[in-house]
Amino acid sequence: MKISQRGSHVKESPLRVLAVLASQVEDKGKKVYRLNVGEPDDYPPGRVFDALTLFKKQKIKYAPAVGLPELIEAWQSFYKDVGINVNSNELVVTSGASEALIFALAALADANDEVIVFEPYYANYTSLATLLGVKLVPLKFKKDGQGYKLPSRNDIEDKITDRTKAILFDNPSNPSGYHYSTEDLKTLGELAIKHGITLIGDEVYRGIAFEGSSKSLLTLPGYKDNVVIVDSVSKRFNLCGLRIGCLVCRDQKLIAAVRRFAQGRMAISVVDQKVAVETLNNSLEHTQNLVQIYQKRRQVLIDNLGGLKEIEISIPAGTFYSFIRLPGKSSDEFARWLLTDYSHDNQTVAVAPGGGFYLNPQDGQEEFRIALVLKSDELQIALGILRKAIQEFVNK
Repeated sequence: MKISQRGSHVKESPLRVLAVLASQVEDKGKKVYRLNVGEPDDYPPGRVFDALTLFKKQKIKYAPAVGLPELIEAWQSFYKDVGINVNSNELVVTSGASEALIFALAALADANDEVIVFEPYYANYTSLATLLGVKLVPLKFKKDGQGYKLPSRNDIEDKITDRTKAILFDNPSNPSGYHYSTEDLKTLGELAIKHGITLIGDEVYRGIAFEGSSKSLLTLPGYKDNVVIVDSVSKRFNLCGLRIGCLVCRDQKLIAAVRRFAQGRMAISVVDQKVAVETLNNSLEHTQNLVQIYQKRRQVLIDNLGGLKEIEISIPAGTFYSFIRLPGKSSDEFARWLLTDYSHDNQTVAVAPGGGFYLNPQDGQEEFRIALVLKSDELQIALGILRKAIQEFVNK
């Protein structure tokens, strides 16, 4: 078969690239602490399992393309709990945030149109843009001590052309852990209005923040006509496999386009939607408890790696990720070496190489990402092993 340019050029996910190798190592008896994929290890709220009992014996029909009415209401309730009013005609239920992003990009941009992103960025943005023929225009975060800083207004504005359709960013950010301030969001909002472009806010980690509260773009006055929000139950509720998300936008022209896309794929799983209803209702307490859990894990990160002179580490202000730089070393080589050559008491750690978090993989060759997705006692062991491994790798 002759494969399309999309199929030929799409990159392998850095989140999955070493999964097979990690499994092979485990099959040989070595314990692998998996810090490479952002899949939370905790259980979802108990009411999720209660909701499954609704399906003892009944017909399961197609759901409406835009989502079950009760799930739309549950999303509205979820947003209301954090001070955001969303009308039912401003929201479409999607198969996770990934489908919401596909719909948003497809509705806003044609082939070869441009979307600005801040590097390092969530790796699958590259895959989704490739699927649609959209051109990502990267702009690197500035380093600020142990973390990151948004590029200046002038630097961002210099990237805007007559083909720019949107600025896409996640807040808080994966993999950097950067937490956009209110001033950051206002700067982006002002640029969007000035240049007639859209802000696509990926807010799947909103609420998981350690330095101030996470502000949604929807809470900022004056920008409502230039904002699209994508969201998901995956991270806040430990439900990555449920694949329920949503897209929110005040602009009815865009919502109409998204509805037509949704009709083309017919419907989302009714069972998953029913479960998500119970997840979203009265959910604020669960998110608050989750922040406390990740706050403790963040401290484990600081205690184990914060003062390690061989690396440059970003202490996350939000999310549960840290992006780490090994100056002068290859993160691809390090990640493979961890699995194939390194062992501490027959144990090792899996990490995600940094190249996939950049449009040009060479820009991330010295960096790797870890996800704080193990319980604190296990994370303590895993990061202790990683600390020893880093020191041995740098000095070998």
